[in-house]
Amino acid sequence: MTLRHALVYGWCLLGCQSTPSAKPVERDLPPGVAARVGTSDIRSETVARIAVAQAVAPAAARERAVFDALTALEAQRVLSPSRTHAGERGAHARALLESLRRGAEAKGPPLEAEIDELLAERWLELDRPESVRVVHAVVLLPADGKKDAAQKLALELKRDLASIHDGAEFLKRAKAFPKNQLEVRAEGLPAFTREGRGWKTGVNGTEPAGSFDQTFARAAHALREPGTQSELVETRFGFHVILLEERIPEQRLSRDEARRILWPDVVTRRANRERVALVERLEQQSRIEVSRNFEALTAGLEPGP
Repeated sequence: MTLRHALVYGWCLLGCQSTPSAKPVERDLPPGVAARVGTSDIRSETVARIAVAQAVAPAAARERAVFDALTALEAQRVLSPSRTHAGERGAHARALLESLRRGAEAKGPPLEAEIDELLAERWLELDRPESVRVVHAVVLLPADGKKDAAQKLALELKRDLASIHDGAEFLKRAKAFPKNQLEVRAEGLPAFTREGRGWKTGVNGTEPAGSFDQTFARAAHALREPGTQSELVETRFGFHVILLEERIPEQRLSRDEARRILWPDVVTRRANRERVALVERLEQQSRIEVSRNFEALTAGLEPGP
């Protein structure tokens, strides 16, 4: 196995987005040597192959080669000769990454805290609470911060909109309402949870859509039936009238389903944490040098497609 192949495998194995940042020392190295880890040289041709294969800039390719060399050194130290193939630096690194992953699996089923952490990050996909979709009209607070005039106009707007139960008609009427030198904004909003976490469904599927004022979000969720309106709602932006268009049921996994689906992610996260800690330790133990001539060595090298 070549260095490049092992490096690609290792990155896929742990699901990493980027390499840890090494702390190199710049110095003059022999011709064609882009970096050195301990006594192990990383040649510019190796950096070029990684850059093209993984479509990254030369500096990022060099960091990945340094990571591979660091883990290879550790693999030679901790793994048995049967697990490491002499002279194969990439194979050594791969063997160590596999060892980290097995160690992560051996820690047993996901802990509740690990499940909670991942569900909090992937709530939209796996643990989405009940949501609402609304339209609203707001009389914005004037620049001077005096809200009496804004509140008075908002009450008039509320009375004008009181008989409307359709979102499109609500927006049309609100946009035509006399503004009396104040700013009135009327708009439809993406779905959002009671906590104010917004989301929408687009061409790429369901995705986050910002966050909303919590006072506004709670008032919107207090509306039970589509077509009903809120009383006047005051937020830091102004005075709102909200019309509920849709209540969207929650979409949650059972705890057992979450544990089953998230198990691979838990293993990856455990292994990645061990990898980061390992590399930090190896960076302290190993001298990392990069060529002062690195940019010249890689001049004209372009990332792959």
